[in-house]
Order: sequence, then structure tokens, then C-alpha cells
Amino acid sequence: MACAFCNNTELKNMLYMKEFLSKVFVCMSIILHVSTVAAFEVDGMNFTINAQNRTASVSYLKTYSGDIIIPEKIEYNTQQLDVVGIGEGAFKNCTSISSVFIPKTITYIGRGAFTGCLGMESINIPGSVKTVGAYAFSNCQNLAEVNIEDGVQEISNDVFAACKSLKTLVFPNSIQTLGSSVFYKCSSLDSVVISDRITQIEPLTFWFCSNLRTVVIGSSVTSVSANAFEECYNIKEIVIKDGYSPIEMPFSFHYYRLYMGRNIVSTSLMYQQSAAVLTIGPSVTQIENSFSANLIYSYISSPRLCKVEFSNDTYASSILYVPTGTRDLYLETDKWKLFFNIQEMDFPSGICNTQMSKPGNNYYGIDGQEYDGFKKGLNIINDAKGRTRKVFIK
Repeated sequence: MACAFCNNTELKNMLYMKEFLSKVFVCMSIILHVSTVAAFEVDGMNFTINAQNRTASVSYLKTYSGDIIIPEKIEYNTQQLDVVGIGEGAFKNCTSISSVFIPKTITYIGRGAFTGCLGMESINIPGSVKTVGAYAFSNCQNLAEVNIEDGVQEISNDVFAACKSLKTLVFPNSIQTLGSSVFYKCSSLDSVVISDRITQIEPLTFWFCSNLRTVVIGSSVTSVSANAFEECYNIKEIVIKDGYSPIEMPFSFHYYRLYMGRNIVSTSLMYQQSAAVLTIGPSVTQIENSFSANLIYSYISSPRLCKVEFSNDTYASSILYVPTGTRDLYLETDKWKLFFNIQEMDFPSGICNTQMSKPGNNYYGIDGQEYDGFKKGLNIINDAKGRTRKVFIK
């Protein structure tokens, strides 16, 4: 008796497709094998060769140590190949590396490329690098100095996690993407400047940065995640640079010094937001949620264009400084006129200086200038526990 499935067209098609896919898989395997050659050593450094693109990338070798100079080119079978990448885990846990030179031919740094390089103290990332992969420099505990050149576009998740010696970092304006937990447990980090092209500060970006004191937020940032500054208890100064879009900050905060260059959007009245010294930029059109401040500098020349809602204590006891010639306008404008003490002054151009406060008590005059101790007149003191008070010295 003939098999019931022998003339089954569907079965024949399935068998044909299976055979076809098997041939495709074999062909792809051959192509991949030809395109990428196994690790090849040149002058004590391992490389992976991409035959299709005629390029090379640094790959893992256990014995890397000392001062590492990555070459721009290598010779392979009599041909010159550009070195364009640092592969995943290329220098992972090479604890005896003291320094690394990255040439301008490198376009990417792979995931975990330098993680655990305990001897590395500084690194320069050239502008040719477009992407720095996740965990690239994580747990480099002695890495104290990082220079990122203009041209770098993406800093992935956890890139500098647990870099306990890193103190400050300025992102160039070419940076468009900043991943989450980038500075996780960077316990020495005290200041950071965020690129003007970054639009969002991701969750846990500064998680456990216990010494972080000054943050400058770029002009394009429109959202700060609720836990972006989780466990950052020592932040004193925040600068929100002037821009055209409001910035969402859905969490409570109290900073000693805040420059508000744009509207701050808070999604709930439950969030208590305040600053001892508040500077309001000329682009601000709204201040909400009964904002609290002890000392206010307003760059706004047309107060009618800015709707405000401060706390009752702020209206009653704060000093509001306004541009010369505008005091009468403030006294005629709803809510602004509730301030008991409005004074005029000549403002300097540009945003306020963001000098980092010193540990212990910090003393400021009514002009926002920091002093070594008490001066005659009104003093504003911010103590080591973050408490703020006013003291008048005759």
C-alpha cells in the first residue's frame, strides 16, 4: 500500500524548504568564518580581523600590562589594516595595565573593554569613537581622570560604574545618549556637566554618588528620571541651563543653590521643591507647587509673563532681587507683589557661577558670593547637614 504522505504537496514543500534553509545556513557560516578571522597576534597584542571590511579590532589577551599603545594600523598577510575597534572585554581584568593610548582610528569601544583595569589612572577617548559600550570602564577603581573629546555620541549603561576615584567629568556637546547607572557608586564624583544634546537623564544615572555636589544639566534635557539622583545626599548646586523646553523633575528636592533656566514641571503637588538660593533665568514663564526659597534672584524683566506660586514663608521672609528699573512692575504683578522685600540690582550677564561648596559650614552674602566666614550684614549659612539659616551681623 502506498504511503499516505508520498504525494502530499505540503510535505514536499516542507522538505524542500528544510533543505534550502540548511544550505543557506551553511553558506552563512562560511561567509562569517571568512569575514572574521580568529585572534591574530601582532607585537604582543591580539586582533580580530574583519576580512570583508579589511579592518581589525583589539581582542582579549591575558598578559596585557604596563603602558598600552594601540596602533592605528597592523600588517596582516602583507596588507595594511586599520585598527577600528576595541572588542568586548579586550582588556578585562588586566590589573597591571597602567595606561592606554587610543588612536583616532578607533570608532567603538566594546562592552566591558577595560572593566577591572585597577592600575589605570587616566584615559583619553578620542572624538573618532562614536559608541562606548556598557561597562567599558566599570570597576576601574583608580581611574581619576577621563577626557572625552568632541565627536563621541553614545555613553552606554554602567560605563563608569564603581570608578571610585573619578572626581569630575564634562561631557562634550556631541554626546546624544547617556545610559542608566553610568556613574553607579562613583563615590568620589563631585561635579558633572551634562551635554546640551542629551534629552533625558536615565534612571539611577548617579546612583550612590555620595559626594556629588554640583550638576550642570544641558539645555536640551527635558526629563530627569525620578531616581536619577538616588542616594545622592550631598548635592548643593544644580544648574538647569537656559533652553526652550520645560524640564520634568518628578521628585522632591532641596538644593542649596539652584539656577532655573527653564520651567520645571512637577507632576504632583506631593513633591516639595526648594532651594536656599534660587536664581530664575530670563526664559522662565512659570514656577509652581509653592516653591520655597530663602534668597531669590530674578532675571525676568517682564514679570507679567511669568506666573509664580511660592510658599507663604517665601513671600514673607525672602529677599527678591530684580533687574534695575523693574521693581514697580513686580509690585504691580499678581503673586510677585506678595513679596515683602523686593530690591533692585544690576545682574551680570550669563548664568550664575557654579563653584563647589566646601565641606562643613558654607557662608554666603546676599549677592550669592561665598565667603570664608561671617560678614557684616545678612549672611546665609548652609551647614554640613544641609540646613540653611539666615544670620544678621552688625
